Amino acid sequence: MKISIYFDFVCPFCYVGLHSLSRAIEDLDVELDFHPYELRRFPTPKVDPMHDEKRLKRFDEVLKPMAQALGSEMNLPWISPHPYTTDAFQGYYFARQAGRELDYVRLTFDVFYRRQKDIGDPAVLRMIMDELGLDGAAFAQALTNGTFRAEVDQDWEAKSALNLEGIPAYQMNGEKIRGYHTPEEWRAILLDQAEKTMAGLVCTPEGCGPASQPLD
Repeated sequence: MKISIYFDFVCPFCYVGLHSLSRAIEDLDVELDFHPYELRRFPTPKVDPMHDEKRLKRFDEVLKPMAQALGSEMNLPWISPHPYTTDAFQGYYFARQAGRELDYVRLTFDVFYRRQKDIGDPAVLRMIMDELGLDGAAFAQALTNGTFRAEVDQDWEAKSALNLEGIPAYQMNGEKIRGYHTPEEWRAILLDQAEKTMAGLVCTPEGCGPASQPLD
């Protein structure tokens, strides 16, 4: 089963959402397919949670308890304002060409929400590559050259056609799933999706394939 994930690194619900989903699929054969979804770019103003009482309250009363329930550390980064993530997503495509996109996504989230480092800083992104065992110098050059800028721009331009009301958002078997879900809720969602998939298959000793007619 494949789950498409639409996310941004500066979306705190995307961070806890990935931890929750990861716990739910620990013993399952599930592929995570990430899709960058930048929340904002210049000239849209950056978000500054450290000077926003509503965001501070939401972190203390909603997000931090979510992370604690998952056994995960989470801090509200003391970076004012929070960065744009265009360069961080160029890093995603650099890591993806080496087959390390999942590791990159997890580490970049951790660097931001645990270590509270500025993932808009090219030096921090290079550090992430080095920690992954990738070529940090090659990434720095790719960032300077804009090697992966076209891919990131394409994601940005495709946003409106996705018709997402917010992130995190997920897609399985053509069905959209929005918002945060606990690991238990994810297991129920995955079971429901598996049942829908199996309803369209017929299995014989030779294997399983699409059913020519609905099963009784």
